[in-house]
Amino acid sequence: MNIEKWWRTGSAERRETIAQLDAALRGTGMFLLEGHGVPQELMRELRARAREFFSLPREVKARYGIEAAYDSGWLEMHPAGGVGVEHEPGTEPDATAPDLHESFYLGPGIRTGNAVLDRLYYPANRWPEELAALRAAADAYTAHMVRPAGEINVLLATVLGLPEDYFTTRARQATWT
Repeated sequence: MNIEKWWRTGSAERRETIAQLDAALRGTGMFLLEGHGVPQELMRELRARAREFFSLPREVKARYGIEAAYDSGWLEMHPAGGVGVEHEPGTEPDATAPDLHESFYLGPGIRTGNAVLDRLYYPANRWPEELAALRAAADAYTAHMVRPAGEINVLLATVLGLPEDYFTTRARQATWT
């Protein structure tokens, strides 16, 4: 689905896109978004900085490890840590095939003034001191992603026959990671 076609053009294309999205969500439950306008250079920069982070020694990354549910930071998936094993669809489970991926979670950095709410829903991001460029790349990328997220909220509200601002007015302090 090319959001540029729907978002920036007239009503015939808009109705067609709404029908396609409705059919996709009813049929497969998902859709692929193209034409979101997020600069390719930002995506390349974030990927490059992430690779630098994941190349750091494990002991360094561990300093930024997730400490509790809904936390931000580094997470290593490994069966020795009790997380589990992932398999390709259609294959038999094999305890010798560990899931060895790692992730770095971050959020919007919102502060509400309520310590309990902030800890549960808006944990402070934990940026690696060794790689300041990761924060800059992530901040630039996520700033651009807010726009297509809002556009998708408008599109989904339209598909459901709701007012266009139905989701956007309810997502001003979204708890994304």
